[in-house]
Amino acid sequence: MRKTQNSSSRPNSSLVEAFVARPGKAPGQTAQQIMEALVEGHSRRKAETLDERVQQFLRGRNIQIIEQADLDCDGFIEPLGSRYEDGFRVRLNTASTQVRQRFTLAHEACHSLFYELVPEVKFVPHAPDEEEEWLCNFGAAALLIPENALRKKVKKVQPCLDSLYELASAYTVSVKTMLLRLRSLGLWTIELSMWHRMGNGTFAFD
Repeated sequence: MRKTQNSSSRPNSSLVEAFVARPGKAPGQTAQQIMEALVEGHSRRKAETLDERVQQFLRGRNIQIIEQADLDCDGFIEPLGSRYEDGFRVRLNTASTQVRQRFTLAHEACHSLFYELVPEVKFVPHAPDEEEEWLCNFGAAALLIPENALRKKVKKVQPCLDSLYELASAYTVSVKTMLLRLRSLGLWTIELSMWHRMGNGTFAFD
């Protein structure tokens, strides 16, 4: 792992600009700050466990059906009608690990925020939006890894690969999800580089 600059802002797509511009948002808030505030807004009642925290969020986001299926992707969300109030179904890939399914469920539930706040785009055919995907990853990490508890844990460890795996295991998330959360909160300013040995003996960089 190597240290890197932590960027607090990202260029916004037109969809994310519309998301940020919705009424009721505090002036000057970034898309990330809005996403985190919305995630935390559904978790005000103290949950006994992280799983209960996730369930609170799913109920608050009107996720009515969760199904597993043979998919060629990790999962997706689909509206049950033409309005946010009609609710949503999330489909998860049966071949994914439990850790991956858990993150995918949180990620897809975050998409419902865009359906609620930017319905004029989300309820009509539209191309995938990379910034929306990144924000839903950000929101999923915020949901699965509460800030206050993580800050306490980080004080007890040094930034290193072993600590990263330890923290990821404590929250039942992938190392990539944990690193995203640590970097977004400014707790660690590092970058993870992963190399994979290929069948021909060479290495590929991720």
